[in-house]
Amino acid sequence: MNAAFASGKAIWDFILVVTDYDNVVRNRIISDDTEVGLFLESRKESGRPLVRAYVRRWRDIIDENKRHLEFMTSVLEHDPSVVEGLEHVRQEYRDLLPASLLHDAADASVEATA
Repeated sequence: MNAAFASGKAIWDFILVVTDYDNVVRNRIISDDTEVGLFLESRKESGRPLVRAYVRRWRDIIDENKRHLEFMTSVLEHDPSVVEGLEHVRQEYRDLLPASLLHDAADASVEATA
């Protein structure tokens, strides 16, 4: 075996994707103190890679990614107005903008009429 793959710096993650699992697997992987689907994790030993095994159901993977896709789609469909965009730039980059760009257009029209 190549030394790079067997070193103490290597981490091996194996993911078994299944249609369903029984209660033995369910009880072993569902706990609050482990990563989602973590079934087995080797003890960390000097000079040996860390090996972890996960068991995931197809439907869980698809549901998670469907939620991610829906979130990204809704975020990407956001179309801020020019006013919202300028206000965001003014807030985020206030210290970089010249004073003339820090005033709102509404403020400028109020000053012009006064």
